[in-house]
Amino acid sequence: MGKVTRYKIEVDGFTYQVSVEDESGCVAAVSKEAPAAAPRQSAPEAPKAVRPQKRERLAVNTMMPGRVCSILVQVGDEVNEGDTLLMLEAMKMESPIYATKSGVIDSIEVKTGDNVAAGQVLLNIL
Repeated sequence: MGKVTRYKIEVDGFTYQVSVEDESGCVAAVSKEAPAAAPRQSAPEAPKAVRPQKRERLAVNTMMPGRVCSILVQVGDEVNEGDTLLMLEAMKMESPIYATKSGVIDSIEVKTGDNVAAGQVLLNIL
């Protein structure tokens, strides 16, 4: 494994920590920073109705062109951060594509044998 460089990026108001392996240009890890804690209030507030939290949809993209060798998940599968989702063949090597967050597979945008471009959405996680 080559030298890993970490970057902080902001997309649509959300801040992400991205680790990139220099030799291959592959994304080694992506994590979302937790929002800053709200200041404490001195007086307790009246109870509020609890709303279900909206889950954010996360697109899993490829960082390099290649061919989809195998898809290891199906729509509706629960995955954990770090689980292998699919295998991508690039430069005669198979590279795993990992889940960057825990959730449920919402959609799969490719099929086995597809050629994909750098940055193409492979699947979405809710």
